[in-house]
Amino acid sequence: NLIGTNETIDVTSFGNYLLNIVPNYLVCNGASNFSMDFEIFESPSANFDLDDNICENQFIEAINTSVNADNYEWHYGNLSQTSNNCNFNFQNNFNSINLIAYNNNGCSDTLIKEFNIVKPPISSFVFSDKCLGDTYEFINQSYDLNNSNLSYEWDFDDGGNSNEINPNYEYLSLGNYHVSLVTTNEFNCSDTVVLSVSPYSNPVAEFTMNKAYLTETNNQLELSDVSSSNINNRLWN
Repeated sequence: NLIGTNETIDVTSFGNYLLNIVPNYLVCNGASNFSMDFEIFESPSANFDLDDNICENQFIEAINTSVNADNYEWHYGNLSQTSNNCNFNFQNNFNSINLIAYNNNGCSDTLIKEFNIVKPPISSFVFSDKCLGDTYEFINQSYDLNNSNLSYEWDFDDGGNSNEINPNYEYLSLGNYHVSLVTTNEFNCSDTVVLSVSPYSNPVAEFTMNKAYLTETNNQLELSDVSSSNINNRLWN
């Protein structure tokens, strides 16, 4: 019950209401009051799930969990979307997402969430090409500016894999292999580097000689090198 000339009231729940007004000077005269029906619409509640830590230069995904809403506006930096859920390309210097939820009654609600920008690690490794059958030694030189723990995924492009920091690996056939290293930090940010590996072919040592046996008067052999596969040096014994 309100007794002022102009009154306001906070409505805490939606629904249909009846308002009765009786001016003070008419109360004693038994005059009829003024009545008006009105409805309070249910307001939407904007909400979405977003990771606290977002990797720099990667997609930003927000999952809409709003209620009592029919339409949405997402804003991130100079980008905007009107879809239910959203995916944004990362922008430098912007670390918050704004969601405006609307319903068909014209009511709206706004929510802004901030996140931390995490730099991904830097994947790097070195190696020296080996002869086929020799063991490759891959030296991991990856690092993380966040000083977090790192995990590694190696793919040697022939079906072989490893999670070691500095793996050793042997190729069983010639070819050009693309070795990849994926480095991931504790914030699930990752970086990938791919380098080509080409084992050297081994030479095939072979020679012929012109005699099957030696005699006192015929005691020299003529030896002919018929080795194959790019021979650079020879050592006879």
